[in-house]
Amino acid sequence: MFKRLMMVALLVIAPLSAATAADQTNPYKLMNEAAQKTFDRLKNEQPKIRANPDYLRDVVDQELLPYVQVKYAGALVLGRYYREATPAQRDAYFAAFREYLKQAYGQALAMYHGQTYQICAGTTAGQCDHRADPCDDHRSEWPSSGSTGFPVA
Repeated sequence: MFKRLMMVALLVIAPLSAATAADQTNPYKLMNEAAQKTFDRLKNEQPKIRANPDYLRDVVDQELLPYVQVKYAGALVLGRYYREATPAQRDAYFAAFREYLKQAYGQALAMYHGQTYQICAGTTAGQCDHRADPCDDHRSEWPSSGSTGFPVA
């Protein structure tokens, strides 16, 4: 479940809007910066998170969602039904979809307990070798205890 949620998170973050001072021409650097800020905050604010798990929604809203094109991702989820919805229905859906993303990402991040991650540019799943070719597919790995890691995307 964690793997699937993180894969969705990375796929939604991949389109990346212009939201930070990172190199806007390199999506790998932008994703790395977003991940670093998020995980640093998770480490530093563990007491607050333990006291109020809903606080993770605020972390997601402030650290991850600025990079997410919610309307684009939501339209992809709706598929052919997007055209059938009225503008008012779409607006209500996008607001609910944003709340869903905060809940889903928050739930996935609640399972974070100091694990490490790697954002690997241009590799195949399970072969993170840090090549710098931005034309290749993006892959990430979450090392699990006792293994070299499992691919996320």
